[in-house]
Amino acid sequence: MPHMSRKTSSLSRLLSQSIPLIFCLLLFVLSACSGLLGPPAPPADGLIVVSFPLPGKVKAGEKITLSASSQATIYYTTDGTTPDRNAEVYTQPIALWSSVVLRAVAFDEHGHQGSPSRWEYDVDVLAPVSTVEPSPGNYEGSIEVTLSSDEPAQIYYTIDGSEPTPQSSLYEKPLKFTSDTSLRYMAVDRFGNREAPQRAFFNFPPQVSVWPPPGVYESKELILYLRTGESGNIFYKIANISPDIWIQYGTPLRISQDTILQVQAVDQGQAKSEPIELRYGLVTPLKRGDIRVGYDPPQVMFVNDLELFGEPSCFLIGEQQISVLPFTSTGPKEPIKLANSPSSVDWVRSWDFDGDGLADILLRDQQGQLHYFATQTRTSIKKETGVFAVGSDAKVQAVVPLDADGDGVLDLFVLDARQGESRLWKQSAGRFSPQKDALREVEAGAFDALSGDWNDDRKADLLILPGGTKLPYLLYGDGKGGFQAYTLKGVLENVGVDVEWRWAARTDVDADGDLDLVLVGRGRKEETSTVKVLFVVMLHQLTGQGWKRVFTTEVLDRELRGVMLSDPDLDGYPDLGLVGKTGGTLWMKNILGESLLDATSAVGLSWPDAGPMAMGDLSRVGFPSFAVWGRNGFLRLFSEPPRGKFIRLVIRGNRGNRSAIGTKILLKSGARTFLREVGISSTSPDQSELLLPIGLGDVEAAGDLTIVWSDGQKREIPTPELGKTLVLSPQ
Repeated sequence: MPHMSRKTSSLSRLLSQSIPLIFCLLLFVLSACSGLLGPPAPPADGLIVVSFPLPGKVKAGEKITLSASSQATIYYTTDGTTPDRNAEVYTQPIALWSSVVLRAVAFDEHGHQGSPSRWEYDVDVLAPVSTVEPSPGNYEGSIEVTLSSDEPAQIYYTIDGSEPTPQSSLYEKPLKFTSDTSLRYMAVDRFGNREAPQRAFFNFPPQVSVWPPPGVYESKELILYLRTGESGNIFYKIANISPDIWIQYGTPLRISQDTILQVQAVDQGQAKSEPIELRYGLVTPLKRGDIRVGYDPPQVMFVNDLELFGEPSCFLIGEQQISVLPFTSTGPKEPIKLANSPSSVDWVRSWDFDGDGLADILLRDQQGQLHYFATQTRTSIKKETGVFAVGSDAKVQAVVPLDADGDGVLDLFVLDARQGESRLWKQSAGRFSPQKDALREVEAGAFDALSGDWNDDRKADLLILPGGTKLPYLLYGDGKGGFQAYTLKGVLENVGVDVEWRWAARTDVDADGDLDLVLVGRGRKEETSTVKVLFVVMLHQLTGQGWKRVFTTEVLDRELRGVMLSDPDLDGYPDLGLVGKTGGTLWMKNILGESLLDATSAVGLSWPDAGPMAMGDLSRVGFPSFAVWGRNGFLRLFSEPPRGKFIRLVIRGNRGNRSAIGTKILLKSGARTFLREVGISSTSPDQSELLLPIGLGDVEAAGDLTIVWSDGQKREIPTPELGKTLVLSPQ
């Protein structure tokens, strides 16, 4: 046993001495083995997955390749969820057929997880959309056509009618066409998506030329010549004669009245040109007569019949005095001074205020103060304060006569520029007193107003020009002194930029029996423009259906005294005068109630140094004359021998409304109904007679005449005789 113990001890000493050597040998072997397997594995933070191509928009079927930054197994998902060892193992490129959110992660051989990667791929399966400019249609001469796409793409086209392919002509610059062309085109984007072939037709039908060009002519008859290409035919229709019938043109057309003509050319292939509308007006030059007066030019001039006998005279209001220039059938007499005049008169209004059967005179000075003169005889007036008086602090802009409550007694609407001071004034025994409540619908700063029955309910309404760039609006009366506002925004909001609506006139412009409006304002055509023009707008009243803007034009800016509507040629369509403040009048011919054409030169009113202007039947022949004051002390009368038939009316009212303001006159003639309403018809400071002749054009006989006074009394006269003067009163 002792011997065995010594052997065990020796072995233990040998092992203890060999362990360090064995450990070193093991480290050497492990180091050698690791060198054979490659460099040490990277830390997990450096293990990433990359993709190719880069994320973004790709074509359908695009194959995405994934790779890791070192030897590893890649797992991925295509639904946006975070991948792990349970996800799909990447073994080959991934084909994409729809948009995906691709996520991937790598695990090395030691199980270390790298940083997850995320990419969004938008698979483009949409074809590009191409557009063509200008739009297909009919053109004249030549055009340049451009093609464009809503994304980067190649556009291929043909012009022989065949379907385009990638082998067709490649669009590189605008295409010029001068004849009928069938253009076909398609776009192909960089992913190969093809647009369905598109088609556009560009036609060049024969065009129509006309001589003389549209406009207003000094003539009783006009011959129109129409021409087109050798292979085309011309068709026409006349709006006021055969509005629905196209007639083939053969011989020159003769017109003897205002005409709206539509013409169209048709070639042998039945391609039609766009219809062209041509508007012609015919006028007779005004006869001119000069009357030496010897006065300096008056501030304001107006024509009226103070005794309401149908015998108007011309009244002159200067810096110092009010005078009358009496007219007879043989001409004017010597001027007669009536009274001293206030200085700086801005406008004048004249009707029977106090019910004594004589038209009185109301003046407004430039400070907004009113001056009332009662008429005693045709040649005698007296200043009074008891009939109608406003406070010394008043800022009166307009005084409008109307029968607000339909009782046959004349009331007044006083438009005051101050806030809350515009109100009705009621009449009692020839005296006017203000109502307690102001019209809350009228804001401060309102500029002017007119009255009329615009919705045909036999109740007086008001038109308000609110001043500044605010849009005009109507106040529809309820027949009890109350009003309901009605906006004209829908028919005026797209007219010009920063337009100030300053002038208005009302009458039946289109012979349909409704009371219409013409508005004139100053503004700019475009936001970028600094030049101002005058906008002239014609509005038709559509009974029970609101309003329609039928015509808009621009004329050169000028300072205006006001506007007036009158029918000097008695064709039944009142014309428009823009009365200059320091120069002549621009006279615009009403063409069948659809448009206004400049007729100033044609009628002979081109007179740049003209002063104040008024209109009335000064020659006692039944149709109106223009009275224009010259700068060198004479009065010039312009009159036009009437082209049309007419009826002249002298309308009288009862004691509370001797001037019969608010009375409506309806005269039928064939398919037309002529409406006139007694009252101040425009915002011109140079007032005309309250009622001028009713022109009927070339009719052979008048139809029934109906007169309705403001209190509802009515008279009907069957087929009145043409060319006569009728004096009518309530029964």
